Amino acid sequence: MNTNKWEKILAGMLGHSITVVNPQRYTPTLTGYKIEPEAYKARVVSCEDGILKLLTSFLCDPHKKTKEKAFQFVPIDQIKRVMISESQRLVTL
Repeated sequence: MNTNKWEKILAGMLGHSITVVNPQRYTPTLTGYKIEPEAYKARVVSCEDGILKLLTSFLCDPHKKTKEKAFQFVPIDQIKRVMISESQRLVTL
């Protein structure tokens, strides 16, 4: 799907909370890194010029479990799937 069509779909989600599904999260292990899926909540801030801007929480210190707000910028052409239901909105990267 071209970027303009994605922008129209994602523009309808402005201000909404979504679940971002990332199938390739790098997780540190004792022997290096492994790839595993993750899902996290984010709020759609804007969608323009081929970029989806999200507001989410970032885990700063895993030992203290402290989080801070962070903006994430996702190129729209990296989005694989969007699912919209009555109760949820999922964006798969």
